[in-house]
Amino acid sequence: MGRGKAQAQRITKITLDMSEEEVLLALETLAKALEIEIRYEKGDFLGGLCRVEGQNLLLVQKNETCSRKIQLLARELGTFNLDNVYVLPALRELIESESATAAERIKKRISPRH
Repeated sequence: MGRGKAQAQRITKITLDMSEEEVLLALETLAKALEIEIRYEKGDFLGGLCRVEGQNLLLVQKNETCSRKIQLLARELGTFNLDNVYVLPALRELIESESATAAERIKKRISPRH
């Protein structure tokens, strides 16, 4: 099974009865509540969070799959303190899972090799 398909199944499993489009919309709504502007752009870039003139901006590849967009938004939203924000439990679990996965990838890249 391809990595993208496994990712989509994991997302679907975590969010139970929400379609990928509904999950993406919920993440976009959360970003808006946190005053994060999301821009879907064409180009050759990975996407991610940046600050422009003091404003949080999340750049997303317009042509990415819905699953990849969800993964990116969840990972980046996980960098914010969500303790005082209501987030659907399944969505919070997805965000925490993506944040942990990203942290593990970074840890593997920077750990010394023997």
